[in-house]
Amino acid sequence: MSQEWQVCQSSVGVLSDISRAIEDQLFPYCNRIMQILLENLQSNEVNRNVKPHIISAFGDIALAIGDKFEYYIQHVVSMLQSAQVMTASQHNRGGLHAERPSMSSRSAYNSASVPEAYICTASECMWPG
Repeated sequence: MSQEWQVCQSSVGVLSDISRAIEDQLFPYCNRIMQILLENLQSNEVNRNVKPHIISAFGDIALAIGDKFEYYIQHVVSMLQSAQVMTASQHNRGGLHAERPSMSSRSAYNSASVPEAYICTASECMWPG
């Protein structure tokens, strides 16, 4: 099915839209949602075009549920660090296609928004360091 990954990508986009719309009402469903997103991010069977959208969804969920995202932050940051190491390794080996470097760059950039979104959900932004 050539359109299957596009349906997955759209589904992640809808999840982001719902997160922004219902905000902290999403929290009761977050354990399962985060589990599915993390599994899909790790999976080699999920098209790589979907993965940057999953990373962006983490930021939307963090903004939606605020300080309740604390439970998930270690899992997400660990996963993002692994993804960045893998991307750098592939790039150094020449494994990324010349026409696609912006995809991995966008992924790495988007991953920075998750901790920022979490840190800025308190009454004021708290910058690490």
